[in-house]
Amino acid sequence: MFFRYLVLSPSSEMRQAFLGGLFGTFELAPRGQGEKARMVTAEGDELEIVGAGEASKLRASGKALIKRGIQIDGVLMLLPSGDEDSWNDAQSLIEWLQQGERPVPFKTWVVDALTEMDKPTTKRIFTGLMDEH
Repeated sequence: MFFRYLVLSPSSEMRQAFLGGLFGTFELAPRGQGEKARMVTAEGDELEIVGAGEASKLRASGKALIKRGIQIDGVLMLLPSGDEDSWNDAQSLIEWLQQGERPVPFKTWVVDALTEMDKPTTKRIFTGLMDEH
């Protein structure tokens, strides 16, 4: 099976630290529009994580991807601590996701510093999202 998860954050550094902590490597999308990482699980499933987002556009970015018909199996919001605008934008997207035809699981991780994104922590956060799916 194929699974795709969306990592939304207003900070490209935060998304890249998360993907680097989880996979070690990732691809940058053309024109700096995001990141992507793929792997095959031990069970033979293909897993893709797409990173995207800009400050004040998390809801718009997430909705645009999902409305295009792109399969999204879960959303992880990586939010900088104290960023109320991004928090409100993320909450609005979560409400929209839960009202959809097929509710999409989500997790929110408020991050104080990029150093929090070590391999064990990123794996635990991501595994929690996968378990909800």
